[in-house]
Amino acid sequence: MSDQVRDLLPEAAVVQLTESCADRKLEVVTEEAIAADAEPDIPDMFRDYLADLGTKGAAADRVLDTFRTLLAAVTDNDVPVLPEEELLSQPIETCQTHTPAEAAS
Repeated sequence: MSDQVRDLLPEAAVVQLTESCADRKLEVVTEEAIAADAEPDIPDMFRDYLADLGTKGAAADRVLDTFRTLLAAVTDNDVPVLPEEELLSQPIETCQTHTPAEAAS
């Protein structure tokens, strides 16, 4: 066919095209390719969410720490242990001890 084109169009530049489609080849998987294509993990996405929207009542760092603690517990199929729970088990210190009768008066 290329000979026919040369005969019909002697001044034409005839080029040979080689089709190379990306979807017809497999990409070699390397550590760099995996790292480049990796999606951010859930805590990173939540941190970005907090950076965009903030929180209404608590410090964003504290909310993120609590989220990470809860996520780790769910991932490990474990019961989460939060620092606030330890506060509940500590005795309440008061300046004066009153009996119920004294408190009522």
